Amino acid sequence: MNKSDFYAAETYFWSSISKQTYHPSAHAHCFLSPINTPFFNFLFLHQGATEKGLIKAADFFNQAQQSYITAIEESALSEALQQAIKQQALVFDCCTSAMGLILQQRAKLKFAPNADIRIEANTNLLNWKQPLASAFAIEGDAITSQYQAAHQSALDQHCQFYHFVLFAQQQAACALTLSIQGTVARLDDIGTQTKVQGKGYASRLIEEALCFAQTKGVTHCYLDASNQGLSIYQKLGFKSLFQYHSYLHQEAQ
Repeated sequence: MNKSDFYAAETYFWSSISKQTYHPSAHAHCFLSPINTPFFNFLFLHQGATEKGLIKAADFFNQAQQSYITAIEESALSEALQQAIKQQALVFDCCTSAMGLILQQRAKLKFAPNADIRIEANTNLLNWKQPLASAFAIEGDAITSQYQAAHQSALDQHCQFYHFVLFAQQQAACALTLSIQGTVARLDDIGTQTKVQGKGYASRLIEEALCFAQTKGVTHCYLDASNQGLSIYQKLGFKSLFQYHSYLHQEAQ
């Protein structure tokens, strides 16, 4: 389990759903999405990144007239980079944890049989997107439809994406995306309908996705966890690799 694999899985996922990418250095990576919101435009600054990489990346997004999120690995936050953050008028938003799991070493969770629950891994993205809109408080159908279209485009390009949906009493209750590149996988878009949160659906769905990944020859799985989801992933055996400090940029009007 190492950061290089995390970086590679991160790049594979975001480049697969982006309309344009830009890599101003080996440690700075920009992803410009086709979705009409800044929350899917990302600049990732990894260990070794400098203020020059941040400035070049900011120019890229500014030329595209798009706002974006900058996620900076904690070890990269040098004094010079922090000064560049201020100069770019980036506003601190939150911290997240980059996490990894060695699948052969995990303790598999056991769940009691429940006839009201079924899990599918399919290409019916209409079912997959339903829990995401509720879980991430996305207003209106436009953004989720654009995100669905980005994932459909990835599937059409034969990217190794698998979209899991947990149904409870015939309703799509929880969803996630599993992307696979060789022996490395990544989990994204883990979301549960707000009205049924706290029932263990996310843990059950992740467990199913991890078992599926193992059948595909995956040995390591990675994800980026919010503080709210940290305990779920720790229970599943994920370990923290490093923290991201995230900053928001709003395009000047």
